[in-house]
Amino acid sequence: ALLLVVGGMALAMAAAWRIAERDAMRGEQEQAQRQLDLYAQALQQRIDRYRTLPQVLALDPELRAALLAPLDAAGRDELNRKLERANSVTRSSTLTLIDADGVALAASNWRLASSNVGQDYGFRPYVREALARGEGRFYGIGVTTGEPGYFLSQAIRDDRGRALGVIVIAIPLIIIICCCCCCAAIASPWREAEREPLAVLPLAGPRRREQPATSSPPPVLSPPIKHSVITLDVLK
Repeated sequence: ALLLVVGGMALAMAAAWRIAERDAMRGEQEQAQRQLDLYAQALQQRIDRYRTLPQVLALDPELRAALLAPLDAAGRDELNRKLERANSVTRSSTLTLIDADGVALAASNWRLASSNVGQDYGFRPYVREALARGEGRFYGIGVTTGEPGYFLSQAIRDDRGRALGVIVIAIPLIIIICCCCCCAAIASPWREAEREPLAVLPLAGPRRREQPATSSPPPVLSPPIKHSVITLDVLK
């Protein structure tokens, strides 16, 4: 009888341990999912912010005119400078104007030895998608720079809706990484607080000791990201 009691207690303890382990794993999975959702939300907001510029440039009459007639040296120089000014607003990697054949007519990096002006991008997915469906997006390695980035493209159309070419913006991978790191830095104190809540005191003035929090920490929220408002006046 004693053996049966001891065996039953052992089985009950093992079952309780398994249940506790399962609950702990479920909690960790839910926390990881919330963290991934936070990263995804912040990253999508950042990408949407950069999406604005190609959409605005696609309406620019000077870019449309450049795709309708052959460019001379003076016209190409003016377009290069225009894209350079526009690129300085968002601090992106490059802005590139590409014709319907996939050839880069002008780019914001025209001053560099590695400029992509004159390069053929007709094989790139984001160019084909924009010409076929109006817009495209693609993550890959830059053809001329060799650097990883996220590419957003927007078709430039004539009055009949025919695609004349594409304007492309490249977001460097480093910007995406910084965005995710900022989210992690914001969320990390609250993630630790879920285990052992602490009220973090400011470091200014006399050094103070961390004190137990008197209330539970606020929920993890994504920091608001102000969207840049870009007008055609900036690009003139």
